[in-house]
Amino acid sequence: MKRPAIVAQLAELVRRIALGDINPSGLVADLRELADAIEGKGAGAEPIGPKSQEMLDTWKRIFNYWQAATGKNRARPSRDKREKVYARLRAGFSEAEIRKAIDGCVSDEWHVEKQKFDLVYICQSDTKLEGFIERAGGMPDRPERMLPDAVQAQIDSLEQKAMDALDRGDDETYEAVQQQIARIQRVGE
Repeated sequence: MKRPAIVAQLAELVRRIALGDINPSGLVADLRELADAIEGKGAGAEPIGPKSQEMLDTWKRIFNYWQAATGKNRARPSRDKREKVYARLRAGFSEAEIRKAIDGCVSDEWHVEKQKFDLVYICQSDTKLEGFIERAGGMPDRPERMLPDAVQAQIDSLEQKAMDALDRGDDETYEAVQQQIARIQRVGE
């Protein structure tokens, strides 16, 4: 792992501590993961293969869907969110089921009033996810908006650019790219 990536990850941890977004056990887990990546062992050291790349792509689609459904366009991807989604995918839930659970949560008046629709909360456990899927039971599935291939390719490229900026700790570029993506998506609606 190269020095800029280490510095960026440490800066992100400090930011999360300052905001109170991380608990002590989460901090310890993140520091262990970073130490393993620095030493070249653990999950951070493994090359991305077809299966894990597919899971990463699914995570990105779910995160973007959650942002759109909740209106939290400025929310950032985090290890906590990613790990909860991965856990539900490994437990056998499909991308469509997780999206339906997101819809179930944001359609519930109490959760909207209390602002209780964080992705970590929705994907907290199999039971929690199943409850939100049931809440969405009577709701029609949201149709997937189809964008022309060239536009979708541009969005995919920008999403990668945003994730790279986030990995580098470049908040300004991340925000600018997110705004570009939002403008493109609004035009496509």
